[in-house]
Order: sequence, then structure tokens, then C-alpha cells
Amino acid sequence: MQPASIVLVNNSVQVICDEFYEITGTGTPDLAGTRFGETFCMPDGYFDPVLTCDGPWCDALLPPPHAFSVPATRVRVGGTVDVLCAYGYSHWGPGSKEPRCLENRSFEAAQWCYPSCGVHPDVQHATVWPHQDRMHIGDGPHSNFEIAGGGAWPQDVRITCHPHYAVLGPGTETPWCLANGSFTPHISCIRICDPFQAPSHSTVQLGPIDPRPNSKGWLQQYGIDDAPLEGWGEASIPFLDGEHARMLCNSGYIAMGPGTSSQKYSKWSLYSSKVGHSC
Repeated sequence: MQPASIVLVNNSVQVICDEFYEITGTGTPDLAGTRFGETFCMPDGYFDPVLTCDGPWCDALLPPPHAFSVPATRVRVGGTVDVLCAYGYSHWGPGSKEPRCLENRSFEAAQWCYPSCGVHPDVQHATVWPHQDRMHIGDGPHSNFEIAGGGAWPQDVRITCHPHYAVLGPGTETPWCLANGSFTPHISCIRICDPFQAPSHSTVQLGPIDPRPNSKGWLQQYGIDDAPLEGWGEASIPFLDGEHARMLCNSGYIAMGPGTSSQKYSKWSLYSSKVGHSC
């Protein structure tokens, strides 16, 4: 305080707060945030306004990228700040969503915000794991990426088809979160039909014009060579939902009855054609 001696009525005293403290007191809103104040000796022997020094304070928190802090002003030691992510971003990694102002006038580490794809949508006839938010924190699939403050977080999810369903499609079984907040294309899971059992005196063939031209290769999942897709070929393999099988009578036999010589159902219908010897 200046002066630091006896003060006469109507004279003033300058109050200078220590570094990192600020003037507070009644009737001093214009002094908020400053270290310097002035009080006057009144005729009754008291000083007005009554000044104190409050603090210490942390400077305003500099939020991580893609985030903002509330309040965006200085915070008293022991106080906290809310770190909020911008739209399309989510918290992940070490650190706090509410960092505290420490006694050394620094903040606890704040949790960072990363582009979020959210939870991967369900895939029909498949299990999606893990079923939780995914973050984009690097480039490429199947990886764990170091994040601010240490630790790692995988971008991708795992899609596993249910039993009796095959992986099909141009997508991937491990889609990952892109920087634009969307997932890469994922596979589909298509119903598998058991091999069609041909009636006596006939063979079953796989057709060259199946409605799923991208189905070639799916049998390799089961250690089976691809069925021919050019021309009719004998087929003793499973079929996919929508694929065609043709029954071909042996030489000297003809197909008869209400059934069909071409089956294209996800579950084979009862084959009831009668086969008779030609004349």
C-alpha cells in the first residue's frame, strides 16, 4: 500500500495487489481484472471502498483445436473450465473435459477433440464390433494412431457375417472413419444356400448369367475354387441368395412334372418334377 503510514481524512491510499492477484471489493466493478486500486480515508475513520486482493488466477485457457472453453476468461485457482467440442467432433484420449486451474496457475491437460463418425450403423445379418463411436485421428485403415497426450485409438470396426451368410460386395470388412466424418463402404452379408440336390438321372449346373456379377470369389472364403461364370458348368457347391442353378437331365432322360429346371431361391423350394425315360 502507498503510503504505508497514517493517512489523513480525505486522503487516499493506493493498493497494489501482488502479481497474479486482482482488486476486488464493494463498489469497484471498474477495477475488476486490475492489480491497482484506490481507497479514501473517510471522516468516521474508515476507508471506502474496502479493497481486497483476490486470486491467484489462471489466464484464459487456450482450448485444443476444434474446441472452445466456457468461460473464455481467467479462472481462479481451484476453478474449472468446460472444454466443448465443435459440431462433428467428439472428445477422446487422455485429459479432462473440465480442466482445473492448479496452484501453479496452469491448467490440467484438456481432452482433445477429433472428427467423429459416431457409431457405425448396423449391417444386416452381421455383427459390428466394437459398437461405439469412432474417431478420425490419422490416415488409413487397420491402425492405431497416437493421440495428443499419449495412448492410441483404432479408427476401424470389424464386421462379421452371421453363420450361413457370405461376405459380398465392393466394401471392406473393416470400414474406418474418414476425415469428413463418414465411414468407408462396408461389405454386405448374403444368405448361403446348401448345394442343390439334383434328382436322379440329372446334374446341377451353375448359370453364367447370375444376377450378382460381383459374386465371383466369395467361395474362396470356404476354401472352394470359384465356380465357372462363363458357360454352364457342373455345380456341387453352395449358392448365394439370388443365384441360379439349372438341372440338366442325363442323356436319354427328360424333365417332367410341376417343378422347374431352374432354381433361384434363397432356400431351395421342394423339387417335385418327375423324370421319365424317353421313348
